[in-house]
Amino acid sequence: MDVEAGVIDENVVVDDLDVMSLTEGQQLRLGEALVAVTIPCEPCVQMNRVRPGLKEALKGRRGMFVKVVAPGAVRVGDSVVLIDQESRAETHPTGFTAPPAGTCGG
Repeated sequence: MDVEAGVIDENVVVDDLDVMSLTEGQQLRLGEALVAVTIPCEPCVQMNRVRPGLKEALKGRRGMFVKVVAPGAVRVGDSVVLIDQESRAETHPTGFTAPPAGTCGG
């Protein structure tokens, strides 16, 4: 989409993971934090202020909201790990980039 990380107010950008395929309640280890997926983030008219037509281009691709289950530090370059709810095993590590590093929750 040719939009730099942080321009559309996302908090975390995940590489190599289709976040739109995640389901409500699915948990991820994000750096030291544990988060759970809640709902998709729907693009609003504000996206067209960044670039005309961006709202439409982002439909079904804007990302997901999560809630913090256990707070912890989250830094650029930390891994993102899907948690298997049945076995509580961590699978599919991937990386992410984020506009500026901070703490998730707490």
